[in-house]
Amino acid sequence: MFQPAITGTGVFTPSLVITNAELVDSFNAYAEKFNAENAAAIAAGEVEAKEPSSVEFIFKASGIEQRYVLEKEGILDPDRMYPNYRQRSHVEPGIMTEIAMDACAKALAQAGADASEIDLVICAASNMERAYPAIGVEIQKAIGAGGFAFDMNVACSSATFGVQAAARAYFDKDVGQLELHEAAFLSILPKAPERYGRAKHEKLAISRRNYVLDQMVDNGWASRAEADRAKARPLGVIPRRSQSYDPSVGYFAEEVRRRLIDRYGETAEDSPNSVYAGGLWVRTSLNQEMQRAAQDALRAGLLRYHSGKGWRGPIAHIVLDPEQWRSQLVMVNRSISYKDWRVGVVLQ
Repeated sequence: MFQPAITGTGVFTPSLVITNAELVDSFNAYAEKFNAENAAAIAAGEVEAKEPSSVEFIFKASGIEQRYVLEKEGILDPDRMYPNYRQRSHVEPGIMTEIAMDACAKALAQAGADASEIDLVICAASNMERAYPAIGVEIQKAIGAGGFAFDMNVACSSATFGVQAAARAYFDKDVGQLELHEAAFLSILPKAPERYGRAKHEKLAISRRNYVLDQMVDNGWASRAEADRAKARPLGVIPRRSQSYDPSVGYFAEEVRRRLIDRYGETAEDSPNSVYAGGLWVRTSLNQEMQRAAQDALRAGLLRYHSGKGWRGPIAHIVLDPEQWRSQLVMVNRSISYKDWRVGVVLQ
């Protein structure tokens, strides 16, 4: 039996640093301006004044004295307070790709390996830079690797993340078993998962899928005859997710991972049996049926408790850009798998 092992690791570290003092100066300037602009409303009790922060408070709350960033001018601008990245064209390497190239070069050097020996690239992140499942492919091409590439945590529906998971959820197939029309359908989901993934928008989804098929022909990934045959096929989405797909186990698995890290360490520097370098085989007591029942019981209790408390406010905020708000909603990476619940966005 083949025993996998991690033989090299690489970490990308941005060159720019923001100290707590810089962060506090920026936030306090923003707070002062906000309070001045809303002085009348604050005096009338209609708006709450912004309290100034301090270096001591940030350190006490987080234990952090500084943080590495890719761009600091936008973050420290009191009128902006978030990074200012240039929108890159689709033919340029993305920021995530450049980060991965740096980390991969270090890992390959440590392992004494060449990129041509790599036959699988996995890009795992809580949020993907671009709203389509191709960052792994970008990295694969940029470093000169072959084989397969896979994006983890691509938001393909409100409770489905990852291309493989989406293939299972929508078609009850593995990625390698997908037909052309099915693969094209999955590629349209990250842009608007809650629209294209709904039966009532089937005509819209087919139109978008067919556009993708035409693009595949134009870029040499499919022949015109293959694309035409794929266009003639229905979506073929299964009526409901496969029973084997169960997002409720995620919390259990994460707790197992944390306990393993506490016991064995995270990297090879921590322990020869570390989680990411020790090649551990792990057996757990997970019972999917009981885990699902526990999740449902907890949620029922939370709903009963919350029902009399009133609205607590939004779960997240996005910038209302007319062209990008749908992609931003996907990138928020919030899911609610309660029965008959969906994540929504208020535009006005």
